[in-house]
Amino acid sequence: NKKEDFKMRKLGLLLLLVAVMFVYSNDAFAGGIQKGASEFTASGSIDRVTSTTKGSYMGYSGSGKESSNGTTVNLGYSYFLTDQISAGANLMVEGDKTKEEYGTTTTTTKELTTGIDLNAKYHFIFSKSQTVVPYLGLQGGWIKMTTTTEGESANGSAGSYGGMGGVKFFITENVAFNTELNYRKYTVDFTFGAVEATSKINDVKLLFGLSYYFGK
Repeated sequence: NKKEDFKMRKLGLLLLLVAVMFVYSNDAFAGGIQKGASEFTASGSIDRVTSTTKGSYMGYSGSGKESSNGTTVNLGYSYFLTDQISAGANLMVEGDKTKEEYGTTTTTTKELTTGIDLNAKYHFIFSKSQTVVPYLGLQGGWIKMTTTTEGESANGSAGSYGGMGGVKFFITENVAFNTELNYRKYTVDFTFGAVEATSKINDVKLLFGLSYYFGK
């Protein structure tokens, strides 16, 4: 198998580098993070993966290819219980489309995943003058998935849990550019007609976004 990551990842790393350079060249600081403050966050990711298979696979002989496109959008709100600890909620919407081509057969699968999480994060703040703030957190919530393959649909829902770690780069006192590695695990049971299926999912995403701090 040959897999290629979408160019968006490279663009994301470039944006991260630009943000770091910008932060260190201005007078921004993490003044928005303090007890009693609120945070609104919008983040997301775009992924594209392609693979090529040669030989015998899934009953087909010869070569085949598979492509997958996914988009994730997150909206979140957090309240700072202390200068370092925040508690909040997050709404996640993810859409994926996978196209498989083996021999003369082409199969298209679409997935829509929505989820609501509660989370808690710890921010490593050592000085109010710092412009870069790392953080770690835990999350847990509920996931709903809808899968459609060749006109047949199936729904499933389950509890989810996971964690995250990231860095906030302050552009101004109340605005920060974020990059986050987010992990979520869940198991969903589906029924396609008379066929039952179980999907065990370990979802890892690299997210990029912005946060706005207000109140206090």
